[in-house]
Amino acid sequence: MLDVAVLQHPGATTVCRINGELVAREAHVLRRAYQRLALTDRITIDLRGVTRLDSPGLAAFAGLLRRARQMAERVDVRNVPPAVLTRLRAAGFDRLVPMAAVGEPTS
Repeated sequence: MLDVAVLQHPGATTVCRINGELVAREAHVLRRAYQRLALTDRITIDLRGVTRLDSPGLAAFAGLLRRARQMAERVDVRNVPPAVLTRLRAAGFDRLVPMAAVGEPTS
């Protein structure tokens, strides 16, 4: 099961927290959630709770990044579990937005 929370505060960073398996059968949950993103200065995507990621999940994540980059001047991805970070880097997402593993600051 995938849970996505979009926490928007006027004048502050919008946080998109993703928990669960980002896989084919759950990708629609992420697609629905990123349509709730509104214009803001900064969006942080928190992946601390992602336990699994497959190819359709990567595609849904790409859609989230595309939407976030349209809606904010600055986008970063934080608290990425090691196995998920490996997949995201292999797919080249770290060249699109700053990314940091759990406990590391974003660059």
